[in-house]
Amino acid sequence: VLTAYPNPASDVIYLEYPDQEVTVQEVTLYAITGKQLLQLKGETKAIDTASLPIGTYLLQCVLSNQDTARVLFIKS
Repeated sequence: VLTAYPNPASDVIYLEYPDQEVTVQEVTLYAITGKQLLQLKGETKAIDTASLPIGTYLLQCVLSNQDTARVLFIKS
């Protein structure tokens, strides 16, 4: 299970997977309305959330083992 913390987030949200050999390879950030806001490719461990307005967001992450994980987080 992919963990995103802190939640709620203010400036940065960190991504962690319990298996140290699995990394996040791609991240897509969506507003709760479904609008795509950001896409990052390459190994990602943190996302800058400082410029996001307060609200609820969805992170869709592609992992190095080809699994896809989705995490909701709140920007405060």
